[in-house]
Amino acid sequence: MMRHHFLFGAGASAFSSGCDPKPPPLGNKLFADLKGTLGCKDHIPIEIQTLFQQDFEAGMDALWQARPGLIQSFLQDMAKYFLQFKPHGSNYYVQFLRIMLRKPVAVNIATLNYDLLIEHSIEMLGLRYQHPLAPKMVGTVPVFKLHGSCNIVPDIGDASITGITLVVPPSTEPGVTVAGVGGFRAKSLSIPDMYQFLHEQQALVPLLAMYHKDKPIRDCPTVITQMQKLWASTLNNAEKLFVIGARLVTHDTHIWDPIAKFKGELCWVSPDMAEAKEWALERDLKFIEYARTFKEFLDRYEGEPTESAHL
Repeated sequence: MMRHHFLFGAGASAFSSGCDPKPPPLGNKLFADLKGTLGCKDHIPIEIQTLFQQDFEAGMDALWQARPGLIQSFLQDMAKYFLQFKPHGSNYYVQFLRIMLRKPVAVNIATLNYDLLIEHSIEMLGLRYQHPLAPKMVGTVPVFKLHGSCNIVPDIGDASITGITLVVPPSTEPGVTVAGVGGFRAKSLSIPDMYQFLHEQQALVPLLAMYHKDKPIRDCPTVITQMQKLWASTLNNAEKLFVIGARLVTHDTHIWDPIAKFKGELCWVSPDMAEAKEWALERDLKFIEYARTFKEFLDRYEGEPTESAHL
């Protein structure tokens, strides 16, 4: 059986259509939309807010350097922001999964996005998803969240963070920052449970890679690192890898170094693929200019032979 792997980036979600309240914005428009959710926005210097609007990664780097005490609140509110997005039946992720259910191929799904559009789409079709945080559960669709997810949180079991006294200088900034939580356990929460987590567990943050060039993860970083390594190992047995709506960011070596060694066909979906094509050809990869948009990808891929489901 052939194996097709799919890696979705921000462009896939932004142009996936059919979302409530709307599709998630691309990075260059994210801060303007996110700002209304941020409880710490009034404490972010104006010059850093301007930088966020110009380049989100540069803004996050500046915030981290200048006001590290705000990062905890920022990540909690970012998770809350991405929880809101839900697909309609017309959404392209839903259509993608319907096509996959008819394909005579084994499918591997990975995404660089924090949102849950893929997970919601899986559930809309009567299936169950699993983030590969533990051995695969029978009857689930694995979804690799390579930069974390707005609903993956540290799993501290029956432990609790209570009875801690911190002596800090007086501050008007929201919350009290902790250094971060280690460990190798995390769990995926439902939407209601995630909102409860954000309300009650204010010392912990979801496992979100900071929108920053180094993609640091504050709590339980090893969990996402292991997921990235597991995903990279799965590329070895795939005939095709479809990269849909993702930018080539070569300093994200955990993503692009494994792809640079990919032996199958690298099928690119983007309106501008010149840089990716040059990068691929320099590495002697089998680069295919597959489609310019998510919708064009669906139309072309659906036209290929279909038989049965292997999700």
